[in-house]
Amino acid sequence: MVAIAEKKKCSLNQLALAWVMHKGKDVVPIPGTTKRANLESNIGSVAISLTKEEIAEIEAAVPANEVAGERVHERLMKLTWLHAVSPPLSSWKGSKVY
Repeated sequence: MVAIAEKKKCSLNQLALAWVMHKGKDVVPIPGTTKRANLESNIGSVAISLTKEEIAEIEAAVPANEVAGERVHERLMKLTWLHAVSPPLSSWKGSKVY
């Protein structure tokens, strides 16, 4: 992947975002950043075009069937909204249920 990034004169991060954008019109990368320089770098990935051969080379570098494990640690998942217990809206002071 480094060779492709060097050939395209881009960072590996930009290459990864470009790869995601080449996966289809219904796929959108959502990179998170708090720094303007990183945002500008991310935007630069829009200008990178990849050939079918380059996409295949990138995908061969990290085969999807070899990626394992959870995205979020189990202890952290218990803190998400999926496991939240909220009181019913009707129990809130001054609330009206329509």
